[in-house]
Amino acid sequence: MAKRRKPSGPSTAPVHGECAYRIVLESYPDGLLVISGKGAVQFFNRAACELLGMSLRPGLSLQDQAGWCESLQQLPQAPNGTRVIRVRRAA
Repeated sequence: MAKRRKPSGPSTAPVHGECAYRIVLESYPDGLLVISGKGAVQFFNRAACELLGMSLRPGLSLQDQAGWCESLQQLPQAPNGTRVIRVRRAA
């Protein structure tokens, strides 16, 4: 029986579920943040850290960060209180 060779180069295997979404969100050029109703960071991508000049981590409370509390209150929110924030790069 002949051995099958693994293809070289990038994988062509499909990526499913959360992994696929995470890859798309991490490669997105604009910053993305998901903030809970209590002001805690639930998700962020690398671009959000770069554009905001902040070191973000899951669970970080933005309630204590200067200016964030007032800004968060002005954003639309989902019924569970979650807000999604997009930070755009300058043109």
